[in-house]
Amino acid sequence: MVPLEVPKRRNGLTPPYTGPQIASWLFLLATIIHFVLFITPILPFEAAVALTAAFFVSVFFVFLYGMRAIAIDPIDDRLKKKILEERNGVIKSEGKFLDFIYRLYNGDGVKMQSVVVPEEETKHCWISDTTVAEHSMHCKYCGKSVANFDHHCMCKCGNVGSDLDPSPSVCSTSTTFVLA
Repeated sequence: MVPLEVPKRRNGLTPPYTGPQIASWLFLLATIIHFVLFITPILPFEAAVALTAAFFVSVFFVFLYGMRAIAIDPIDDRLKKKILEERNGVIKSEGKFLDFIYRLYNGDGVKMQSVVVPEEETKHCWISDTTVAEHSMHCKYCGKSVANFDHHCMCKCGNVGSDLDPSPSVCSTSTTFVLA
């Protein structure tokens, strides 16, 4: 059997970073600087305090849920189990910080016993050469089969739809409030 290639990306924090992803980070930073330097000083004091507080609460939610949306690994459980079995339970480290963030949001998913494959209908992914859940789809950008695939988001450089996670929606809503 041909060894299974390592997926290109574990999550949105895994290099290589894309232009839209970097642009979205820089745009958020520019928006914060613009608000602090140009918007806050021209407002009456009472309004400035209230709007600045609301703005930074929205920025907090953008960061919190954006980080969660980026850090989640949406890989299909069957593909994850196959990769771990072929590598004797070892997945390449990506550095202490990225491994910490991965474990924070995904649990200790690098151990074989932590991968639980639910009973459900399956199909064969010819690209990953493995059996995956019926609702999984192969993402050409991430190079792996993704559970509950909806679409690949170029700004977070990850997939949306996995496990019905609300993080991308909350992040988008918070971003709307930041920009409003």
